[in-house]
Amino acid sequence: MDQSIFDNLHYNEGFGNAFKSEALPGAVPEVMATQHPPYGLYPEQLNGTTFTAPREQGPLVWMFRTQPFFKHQTCEKIENHDLQGSYESSNTTCTPAVKLFKALQPPEGEVDFVAGIHSLVGTGTPDNMEGMAVHLYAFNKSMVDKAFVNADGDFLIVPQLGTLHIQTELGLLTVKPKEICVMPAGIYYSVRSPDPFCRGYICEIFHNHFNLPPLGVLGKNGNANPLHFQAPVAYYEDVDKPYQVVRKFVGQLFSSTYDFSPFNVVGWAGNYYPYKYDLLKFQPFSCALTGHADPSTFTVLTAPTARAGVAVVDFIFFGPRWVAGENSISMPYPHRNSAYEVNGVIEGAYEPFQDGGCHVAPFLSPHGITKEALDSDLKRDGKPFRVGDESAWVMFESGLMLRETSFAQNPKNQVVEFPNRYATVGRRWNPNKKDFSS
Repeated sequence: MDQSIFDNLHYNEGFGNAFKSEALPGAVPEVMATQHPPYGLYPEQLNGTTFTAPREQGPLVWMFRTQPFFKHQTCEKIENHDLQGSYESSNTTCTPAVKLFKALQPPEGEVDFVAGIHSLVGTGTPDNMEGMAVHLYAFNKSMVDKAFVNADGDFLIVPQLGTLHIQTELGLLTVKPKEICVMPAGIYYSVRSPDPFCRGYICEIFHNHFNLPPLGVLGKNGNANPLHFQAPVAYYEDVDKPYQVVRKFVGQLFSSTYDFSPFNVVGWAGNYYPYKYDLLKFQPFSCALTGHADPSTFTVLTAPTARAGVAVVDFIFFGPRWVAGENSISMPYPHRNSAYEVNGVIEGAYEPFQDGGCHVAPFLSPHGITKEALDSDLKRDGKPFRVGDESAWVMFESGLMLRETSFAQNPKNQVVEFPNRYATVGRRWNPNKKDFSS
């Protein structure tokens, strides 16, 4: 494939809308299960939930292919990868320790997107369709004649370094740093890049799908605008040659070989598809007089549980914004949250954080900021100011207890001296000085 085709892509626009997209006129018939589809295509339906799920929670897509994809081949299990299967297994552990992880470096040898995924933390297990996971990825090789599909759940992919060229069954996506994409379960795709090295973050959910959070008292506007989400338009490749398909199934990887490209969908219709979003279009809310806004106000996408107000994960973005709270601390104040926080730095790291690094704060574990950041904040004049023009941080915040993988437990992947930076925040207490504003 000529990679220049990714330079000027057009998209369908809107979150959760039903679209019809055709690479050839009339490829999608009026009756989806028609006896004689146009062009001799084969119809195929992909469901995002069980048949009897409520209509508003049951997305699906009809695809019309040049060859049927039910030509099953023998699946061979792939060993020696860093994707975790169950987060209830003996090689995972729970710890209250706050940790900082190093940015992944270019791998030795050629490694593609699938081989470059490293599971960090998670909870639950895909076979019970419960829980979530956070992974890191780093690769230096494009996937050629190779596709990936995840049967376990949705992938929310956050590039930190390097542009992603993603070919999916339903069309093409270009995803740059400060953009995200969501690849729903069951969608086949291939990840390439024009850049020599790519890395970033992945949040995976094993149940349900990502959705926009309710705005509540905020009303109708703000946060992520549904109109800013973009889905691909139909694009097909009709070639007969060996194609490797890697399936993620209950945390394991399996490989099959087909004699044609899986990206042979000439037209599709429905509301179950991959999509992308530009994080810089996010409209945050903040305190307009005094105080410090809670991170929940920065939620872009959410995956709720059955318990009101408790999410499997909230995906949060901290980008350019005005801090309007007068005479208020602007940096993250010391806190202990009833949530598990996994923070990633796209851009704007400060010592000891790294662009591409990852900060983990477990349930109710105290954490905050370094002495240097706190001292800098205390020297401000207390007036509103703008932050984040050269900064972009993301957070995966879960209301569930997460467990560390063996990759996360390995000290070589950690900034081991990080806890000492918190230890330098010393005593300021003075019973003889009430006013500390000067």
